[in-house]
Amino acid sequence: MASPSQGRGVSTIFYSLAVCYFGLLFLGTGHALMLGVKDHRMYCVLLQANITGIVQYTDEKNVSRSSNFTVPNDGSTKIAYPGSAKMPSHCGQHQPQMTIEFVPDGFNHTELEADNTWYLTLQFNRTGTKEQGTFLLANYTLDVRFFNVQNASSHYNGTYLYAKAPSFKPEWSATVQNGQPNIFTCSKNGLHLGEKSSLNFDNLKVVAFANETKLAFNNETATEPCLMDVRTSDLIPIIVGACLAGLVVIVLVAYLIGRARAKRQGYTSV
Repeated sequence: MASPSQGRGVSTIFYSLAVCYFGLLFLGTGHALMLGVKDHRMYCVLLQANITGIVQYTDEKNVSRSSNFTVPNDGSTKIAYPGSAKMPSHCGQHQPQMTIEFVPDGFNHTELEADNTWYLTLQFNRTGTKEQGTFLLANYTLDVRFFNVQNASSHYNGTYLYAKAPSFKPEWSATVQNGQPNIFTCSKNGLHLGEKSSLNFDNLKVVAFANETKLAFNNETATEPCLMDVRTSDLIPIIVGACLAGLVVIVLVAYLIGRARAKRQGYTSV
């Protein structure tokens, strides 16, 4: 029959394993928005991410304000095609474009403002040739329609186009080999806008100049992680090693404690 100390030791081991497991699981991906630009039955741009952001503006009293927002991960977020946006989504051999149409979460808007649509536009380009080169995110904008609760200054006239920060260079890029683009991935990545505003992409996967028949990434396509994830992947073996070393110490301590108590019980019985 197991002693109480042994029971506590086993519990401690399982607890430590759980901590390590969930710590590593945290480095993985969660549920994310999946969108694609389609033309002639083929998807040329695919994007998967959890998207949030912050916009800076001035209110009616000329005071600087900021608003956090979230792009919904449900069916209300969609791709804007010609007829529904100033800069609609399209494919093409040179500069495919994805425009995401959404009503942001994070505002207590009125029913009349339920159609206050925002547009996030991502413009891609490539270097090299169609067969060999690199695709990259060349430009992006965020077209905002302010809500009453934001009390934005009247000089905006209700809307504002946040452009890419001039000096910022996006990291989004991946190699094109034999006409097949790799997938750029990043657990967390930001895009800087003007007016000290920004966009944040969690669990990001993106590919441009693709030829996919389904709204899904090809499992056989190579991926290229961002610099931050390369560093994180280097840490995983260290974390696993630390967890295993910690478990060895816990088991050893539990064994020594149990052995010491067993000896004391033996002396008492004698």
